[in-house]
Amino acid sequence: QITVKDALDNGIQDLQNTAMTPINRAVILGTIGSIQTNIGNVERAGTTLSNAMSIVTDSLGQQTAKSLGVGTEFAEWNTVVGNNEQAIKTFDTTDSLFHAYNLTDTPKYRTHLLTYSDFLQENGRYEKSLVVLNQLENALDEVRNATQETRDARSDLYNSRGRAYKNLGQNQQALANLDRALKLKEDIYGQNNPK
Repeated sequence: QITVKDALDNGIQDLQNTAMTPINRAVILGTIGSIQTNIGNVERAGTTLSNAMSIVTDSLGQQTAKSLGVGTEFAEWNTVVGNNEQAIKTFDTTDSLFHAYNLTDTPKYRTHLLTYSDFLQENGRYEKSLVVLNQLENALDEVRNATQETRDARSDLYNSRGRAYKNLGQNQQALANLDRALKLKEDIYGQNNPK
């Protein structure tokens, strides 16, 4: 009987013998590392995500939003193991890469910013979180045709901003943002939808 851990380890072994671009290898390793983290194989996930991130940062070729998303996954792993300073460095490096490769108009970038903001709030860095959320708002403002994804992201932005303001004791701004988040979710999903 094969376990999920064994299947993931076999997948990593198979990758070594499979011809593919470095970017595709990084994306696959990033996905495997994220799954390893989720199933509690944290130590192995660190190795896998570190290898994936090295491929991303060492690659001179064209990056994709998915390959840069590896940075967000590696930053999240660093958070899980309590390496918050490395998480910040990885979030910042990943942000720089999204900008350098002109991929700031992608859902992966918006997810990256929201994840970074959540991390900052969990660590009491509310002012910095607001700066990151302003970046997210600017990225959303650049989107020409609003989709459900962008409207959902904007609602998440308002919710996160509301939480940051609440923790800073700025209750009026908190309430205004939380109210906007709720109204937007109701517009997207309907008033009785549990989302």
